Amino acid sequence: TVHYPLTGPADRLQAGLAMAPAVAVAEAIQAVSAGRLQPAIKWTNDVLINGCKVAGVLTSTTIENRQIQHVLFGVGVNVASVPDLVPSPWAPPPGALAAFDPALAGAMPSVLAAVVRALDDAVELLRVGDSASLFERYRNRAAFLDREVSIWPDASPDGATAVPLARGRVVELHPDLSLRLAGVAAPVTSGRMVLEDGRGWRCDLSGKP
Repeated sequence: TVHYPLTGPADRLQAGLAMAPAVAVAEAIQAVSAGRLQPAIKWTNDVLINGCKVAGVLTSTTIENRQIQHVLFGVGVNVASVPDLVPSPWAPPPGALAAFDPALAGAMPSVLAAVVRALDDAVELLRVGDSASLFERYRNRAAFLDREVSIWPDASPDGATAVPLARGRVVELHPDLSLRLAGVAAPVTSGRMVLEDGRGWRCDLSGKP
């Protein structure tokens, strides 16, 4: 968990604060692997390699009078091993960096340092009002564009609900991280994403990323 003092309007910073840790972790992994790994991002905050979830991020803020005062980024990266998780349609199967790049098996200190450097850079962009750069970097790694998806409520306690919030092909990602789905009138602003194109969130450990 990394804490930053950061002051500004919540409505202006909200999307950038959601993008910042995902972009930072993806770029840190790419940097520490000397470009051998090219992570992608699942909407909104999972980091993938070959469809395997190697990292997840969360953002928490302190807000007073609609002004952000502080931000906390929570980051989890599977470096050499993976947690034992119950399979879920909302979460890609877990993978570890070392499974794709054995040189990273003992690289936790290097990964940590690279993540902190990348977070520092991302937060500095937000401080100077440059969320557009973060958005382009996020979009360039989006693993869901032009994919058939369904979006399900976050609040479902067991992850099971009969009716999705929306279903369709992702035709556009907006700078506020909302999605435009083909055949859906209103932008999708929140929820859990499931791939509906027959491939799903498949974790491929057999080939190179």
